[in-house]
Amino acid sequence: MSFVTDMFSSPETPDYSQAINAAKFKPYSVSTGFGTSNFNTDNQTAGYTLDPRLAGFRDVFYNAAQGMAPTAEQTKYANDVSNYGINLFGKAANLDTNKIAQDYYNQQQNILNPMRTQENVTLGDTLFKTGRTGAGVGMTNTAGQTGYVNPEQFALLSAREAENAKLAAGSTDRARQMQIDDLNKALGYYGIGQQFKTDPYTAMNSLFGYGAGIEKLGLSPLTLGADIGTSSANAGANVGKLLAQQEDARVAAENTPGFFENLLGTALNAGVAYATGGMGGGGGLFSNATWLPSWAQNTSTPWSNNWGNLP
Repeated sequence: MSFVTDMFSSPETPDYSQAINAAKFKPYSVSTGFGTSNFNTDNQTAGYTLDPRLAGFRDVFYNAAQGMAPTAEQTKYANDVSNYGINLFGKAANLDTNKIAQDYYNQQQNILNPMRTQENVTLGDTLFKTGRTGAGVGMTNTAGQTGYVNPEQFALLSAREAENAKLAAGSTDRARQMQIDDLNKALGYYGIGQQFKTDPYTAMNSLFGYGAGIEKLGLSPLTLGADIGTSSANAGANVGKLLAQQEDARVAAENTPGFFENLLGTALNAGVAYATGGMGGGGGLFSNATWLPSWAQNTSTPWSNNWGNLP
């Protein structure tokens, strides 16, 4: 534009379109051995296509995972095993260990009685034949009672009592161990039943995880394309900043009056001042020119400040 045209035109505003375009996010569509990515910045959408071979592997794992879902029959069996453990635990917890110990003790006594009876007969025959049947020694028992006892019979009965005491203690320990064993079995059955129920889902999750891992490989082209776009946008932002600075400098230069504009503005201001009575006092040529715009009648403001108001 000429300096005359610049004087009578509105101030120019900056155009940042080039700077804005330079800083826009421009992702790249990338193809790799894992697949291909695609971007649509206009619709703000993005996606990827997994490599057909990888998609096949993924589907194998997905289908296998679905096939591991437990059937109604499997679930029922698992519940039956757990319920058996629950019932066994209840029985074991309420087990009468004293009765079990007594029953076992009596059973063992019945087994030993025939042998002990034979021992009594043998010892009696021996004492009779040797003339020692009536032989006895004075003894005092634990109750403080005294009497005469055959030493050999006493030794036999003492040995039996010791054996009976040992058998009684063993019967009690056995009953308690039976209860502990039943409790452990109950917990084992219950745990196995629960495992039967959860194992299929564990296998499903594992197989699905393998398929999902393959699916994630398809994201690599999408991520790579986005990263390239981000790097490009960062570089473009730096270029856009320079373009914006250049545009600001250009507009500032366009809106700054030059030498001839200042000269013309000075002359015009002087002429207007003379015409409206603003020089040397008194009325000027247009001192009463009410037909002029208000800003033109105001001689205190240079006309050069009102270029944009000129028709």
